[in-house]
This record gives sequence, C-alpha cells and structure tokens, in this order.
Amino acid sequence: MPTDVPRDLINVLLVEDNPHDRVAFSRALRKSQTPYQVTEVSNPEEALAILDSNRESFDIAVIDYYLPVFDGLQLFKIIRDRGHKFPVVLQTGAGSEKLAVIALKSGVNNYLIKDDEGGYSGLLPLVLTNEVRRHREMLSRLWAEEALEESEIRYRFLLDTIPDPLVVYDPAGRITFANEAFLTTYGWSKEDLLRGPVPFVPEDEVGKTEDAWVRLLAGEKVCFETKRFTKDGRLLDVQVNTSILRDLRGRHTASLVIHREITRLKQTEEALRVSEEMHRAVMDSSPDPIIVYDIEGKVVYFNRAFTHVFGWTLEECRGAKMNAFVPEDSWPVTRQLLAKVLAGESFSGIETRRYTQKGNVIFVSLSGSMYRDRENQPAGTVAIFQDITKRKLIEKALLENEEQFRYLAELSPFPISIIEANGNYSYVNQKFVDVFGYNLDDIPNGREFFRLAFPGLDYREEIISIWFKDLREGVIGEARSREFMTRCKDGNLRNIVYRPVTIRGGKQFITYEDITARREEEKGRDDLIAELQTALAEVRTLSGLLPICAACKKIRDDHGYWTQIETYIRAHSQVDFTHGICPDCARRLYPELDWDEEKIIDQTSAPV
Repeated sequence: MPTDVPRDLINVLLVEDNPHDRVAFSRALRKSQTPYQVTEVSNPEEALAILDSNRESFDIAVIDYYLPVFDGLQLFKIIRDRGHKFPVVLQTGAGSEKLAVIALKSGVNNYLIKDDEGGYSGLLPLVLTNEVRRHREMLSRLWAEEALEESEIRYRFLLDTIPDPLVVYDPAGRITFANEAFLTTYGWSKEDLLRGPVPFVPEDEVGKTEDAWVRLLAGEKVCFETKRFTKDGRLLDVQVNTSILRDLRGRHTASLVIHREITRLKQTEEALRVSEEMHRAVMDSSPDPIIVYDIEGKVVYFNRAFTHVFGWTLEECRGAKMNAFVPEDSWPVTRQLLAKVLAGESFSGIETRRYTQKGNVIFVSLSGSMYRDRENQPAGTVAIFQDITKRKLIEKALLENEEQFRYLAELSPFPISIIEANGNYSYVNQKFVDVFGYNLDDIPNGREFFRLAFPGLDYREEIISIWFKDLREGVIGEARSREFMTRCKDGNLRNIVYRPVTIRGGKQFITYEDITARREEEKGRDDLIAELQTALAEVRTLSGLLPICAACKKIRDDHGYWTQIETYIRAHSQVDFTHGICPDCARRLYPELDWDEEKIIDQTSAPV
C-alpha cells in the first residue's frame, strides 16, 4: 500500500500570515470529531523549507491566497513541481468567483472563503476530511490498478517462461493462451490455436482425454500419460498435468494444461542417476566423513567414513534427523552455521564437537555448504567432518603445561610455533622446520615470516588483513582456521592450514597442517570425474530399425548404400569383429576335407 495514504490523525500544513486567522483555523478544527495535527507557517519560504526536509509527512495543505513574497497559487504550483501530491485547499478572506475558478482550473482541490457568516468554521473540517478521504480513495484505486496490471504481467511472464509446453482453455474448451514451449514443441502458431481446435489428439486417445476433462471439471487435479500429434504429423509421448483456475467466488474461469515429453524426462532422469552414482562413488572413497541432509535436516546419505568414525549406519539413520550427535553446548554454534548455509554461504574449518554412537565426544573440523535442485532451489546441505580429536588433545596438553609442551611439541605430527605479544617468534618445533624449512634465525618475527612465506605483495597484504581481523574478533583460547598457499624455504608452494589460538598475555599459539597431498587428491578425484564424464559422452549405441537384406544380410545406411553388416556396426559403435567359419559352412564349402567338431573349433578360433 502507498506510504502517503492518510492515517486516522490528519496532519495539516497551514500557510497563513495572519495570526488571528491561524487561531480561528485551529479553533474550527478543534470542534471536529476528527483529530488534526496542524503545523503553522507564516510565509511560503518557511513552508517550502519544511516540505523539503520532511517529504510526504502531510495529509493536506491549506494555503492563504494573499501571502508575502508571492501568492498562494504560486506556492501551490511550486509544491506540485517539487513532487508533493497531497491535496491543497486555497482560502482567502476576500475572495471572488473569478479567483475561485482560476484556482480550481490550476489544480487546487478546493477553495474556501474565510467568512464566518458563510459558515467557514463549520465548513472547514468537512472540506478537509472529504478532500483527504477522496485523495486516499484515489491512491488506493491507483495502487489496486497498478497491482492488478503487475500481477497480469507477472502471470503472463511466468506462463511464457515455463520450459514445459503449457496451454490455457476457457470454460468452453477454447484455447486462450499457449506459451512459447507449446508452440515450439507442437509447431502450431498462436493464430492456428486461436482460430479453433487443432487435430493433435490421436483418435485412440480421445476417450482417455475426455475422461480426464470430466474428472478435471469435477474438481480433481488430473495427471495422465497420453500421446499427441505435432503439426508435421510426429507422435509424441507426453505426460499431461491439468488443473482448474477459479475466481474468488469459486467459479471456473480457465483450465491450465501442462505437457511434458516423457522421453526427454527419462533421459534426464537416467543422466541424473549416472551422475549421482558417480558422485556417490567419489564421496564413498573420501577418507573424511560426509553427511548429506535434505532441506528439512533429515539424513539423505552419508559415506563409509562417517560410519567408521561415528558408528551409525545409513540404513538406521536415513530419513531421520541427527540431533543426537550434537552436544548441547555445541548447538548455538551449530544453529549459526546452519543459518549461514541456508542463506547461501559456505564455511570451512570450524572446530566443534560431536557424539559418536557409543556416546564418546570427539573434536571435529566442520565444513558445510548448501546444494540446489535442478530448478536452482535450495534442496539441502552437505557437511564434511575431520576428526581432530588427537590434535585437540595435543593442543590442550600444550596449553595446560609448559614443560609438557616442549616435549609434546617436538613429538607433534603438526608444525607448531609461538609468537609473543610483540610479534617475535619464541618457539618453532622440529616439524615446523621440516615442513617450512625456516628456523628462528630465518624468521625472528611474524613480519619476516610473512615476507618470506608470501612474496607476492597483494597476496601478503590480503593475508595480513585477514590475520589482524581474526585477532580483533577472536576470543582467547578459541582456535581460528585459515588456509593459505605458502612458499617454503626450498621454493615449493604448499597448502597450509593455519590454526592460531590467542593465549593469555597476548601470545599466539599456532599449529599448522600441510594439506597439499589432500588437495592434490581432491584434484585427482575431480580429474577422474571429468574423465568419467568424457568417457560416458564418447560411448555410442545403436538403436532403432535397420534395413537389412534378407538374402546377403547387407545393411542399407543413411545415404542409401548397402554395406556389409560388420562394416556398418564397426562404423556406428565401439565393436570390432574377428572372422572364423562355423561347422555347417565348413562342411558345405569344403566337403572333400575331413571336418570333425573339435577340429573345426580349433581351426576357426583365432581372429583373422
């Protein structure tokens, strides 16, 4: 609804230079049952300043004709030129019929003479109320007309962009609309369809179609499979979906019929099945637990690694929610991540906890994203877990005991470093040196490490910005996870996951994980998928009817030439041939030779 429709309280702008007339105006409105709020100004400049600073805040303006600087009609024209659409009433203490005519012709909504003998004080609230009411009705009507026009445009656009053939019939069975997909699929033009019935229902399908119409008119939504002719005589197998459109009184106004070619649908379903099997094979080969939910949060699939780590099987969990494996204190973060994913964002490397089927608590690094259906609508979510319990236990032990830290850090399978609050490195373990090649002499502080590990200026500045943002927003004791491409001392680039934790005193305790091999494995899986898709696309099959000679068994090709059957099949498929001779032909062609069954088999088994 437009924002400038008047409210119960009528907000009035009064432009009147005579203070006695302003008092009389307010006194007249106070006698009315309708509540008014009056903003009084004494000159046109003040009125325009208020309007420019508070646009559309007034329901009506009342302007005196005789004003300083310029008159009320000139002020009215300026108000309209500046886009204010509220009604305006012009009033004067010395009016004339000529002035009233000029004012109304100029577009002023009404004209009043400030004459109490003429009933000014009683007439004023009635005029204001009526003008506001008429203005509100006009705005409501305009809004309704615009809404109806927009709705009609959206309706036509929606129908015309539906990919399936769609046709609309009136209650008498006449076609009133057909979308582009219908015209393209069946070949008739809109003029053909509007002229009258087209012969696209086969004779043996008439009974099924009439029965469907009877059920449709009885209030059913009918879906059935049938056949339809195209304009050029081709016969299509289609699925027909029908429904009735009714007005607000429940009267039948139109019938909506959507056609879908079943052959194309089945081909799509088969391609989807192959794609799903291929992706499922890739997910089943992943060492990380993967779980797929539908949009309601129910389990659709999880891989073998999920069963191995958490204990549940897909058979016992399919169609159920996995609320049981989220600890109570992990739910706030889990709900935030779920909202993020459903909003279309993805996340990775979020550390949290999960229960196993046996009730044990394990630490996991969680990544998630949303997947969409063929109509690009949200269909569900995918979560990938990494069991980081061992790493978390190591990190906890390191933070609890400084003496144990040194011992455990050197045994850690992960690189570890400590950066003091002043930015200087105070410790790196041997695994850090093994992975990066840098020791404390090479990297006395974080600035030097960033310079060596990220030589590209733009990339380095981006990483430093992310790092300091995490420092500002992070919580003491909370690990943050970031993956950066890092150059080691030997010049090699590695995919490294950085997990800094701010500890007391402003120190940064950082563990690193080299996931280069994992990223290469993921790339290998992507390449394998691409190869499988390419191989699938190159497979050729023979189908349909082949004209073959009953005598010599030659096949007539698409150009009308007769070729040997093995030549034709070799050219149209991936099949090759070997040649031998069967026992019957051997005895018929070479009767003078001694042919026994085993000898014939031995002599004709090798490819020629």
